[in-house]
Amino acid sequence: MLDSFFTIVGAFITLLVTVFCLALITGTILWMIYATSIPMLFPNAVEHGILAADLTWWQFVKVTWVFGILIKASNTNNNNKD
Repeated sequence: MLDSFFTIVGAFITLLVTVFCLALITGTILWMIYATSIPMLFPNAVEHGILAADLTWWQFVKVTWVFGILIKASNTNNNNKD
């Protein structure tokens, strides 16, 4: 019984570390691309404050966490409709 508990906890911790590493990587990529691409693609939205002209690196990591959770939640609901 205790072995299965540790297996589940270990799998959960491994999953969290993997998701966190992916969020760090994708957040860093978005952070590097955002400052040059978004103001160029949507100048009026940035000028009127609809889109932020600049975000911090940590904000991008948090955004990737939120979108990752939302995408996972939407995939889970679609798989149950089979």
